[in-house]
Order: sequence, then structure tokens, then C-alpha cells
Amino acid sequence: MNTEVVCAIVLNEEKQIFAGKRKARSLAGYWEFPGGKVEKVEGIKQALKREIMEEIGVAITIGSVVVPAYSYNYQSGDVNLHFYFARLATKMVKPKIYEEYAWLSIQQLRDKNWLPANQRVLEKLSKCDLNKVEFNE
Repeated sequence: MNTEVVCAIVLNEEKQIFAGKRKARSLAGYWEFPGGKVEKVEGIKQALKREIMEEIGVAITIGSVVVPAYSYNYQSGDVNLHFYFARLATKMVKPKIYEEYAWLSIQQLRDKNWLPANQRVLEKLSKCDLNKVEFNE
């Protein structure tokens, strides 16, 4: 059975993207976009807002889909990944779950060691104009 996972490409006012380096647990040391598992009782966007609040302590406004949802196979199981653009709706406090974190330009993204499942999103972002991202929420 596939696990539904939702992630946010969180933008700040300077159009930089939030990324965090995983602490010692599964896939430690890799950089990722914040997000997590969708619970059975919630929708994708509801899960995204909850996960971002839990992981980095901010409320977000959700924008457009970054790439169509896709599946990735980890040794621990398959995940269906959903990526949305998001922007900060509240001021950020120190993120809770990351060993390290950074606000990165699109060009700086390639300097990090990313989770293998994020490669498709990184490729899309490398061709993206962040000034044209829409937030209809």
C-alpha cells in the first residue's frame, strides 16, 4: 500500500525556498522540503498545513501544484508524493525537526544532498519563475 505524502515548496518574500537537513533517523543527512504523511481523516491541503505547522512552526497559504503527483519506491515502501507551492502566512520561528535549515535561491538548491525522491521537483524548480507562482487560497 502506498503512503500519501505532501510537501511544500515554501517561499519567503525574497522568493527563496525553505529546505531542511534531516536529523538522525531514516534517510538522515539528506535535504528535503518540509511535509509529511497524509492521515486517513484529512485532505491533502489540510495535511500540508498541519505538517508545515508541526515541522517549521508557521502557517502557510497554499499555492499551485509544483509537479503532478508521482510515486517513488523506497526500501521501506512506496510513497505517493504531492508537492505544492506555499508562502508564509505567519512569521517563522526556529524549525523543530531539522539538524540544519536554509532559505535557498533556485540556483543554491543544487548545492545540497537531496532525498532521491525530490529529484523530479528539483528539475522542475530549476526551470521555474517563482515570480509567477499563483496563490489562490
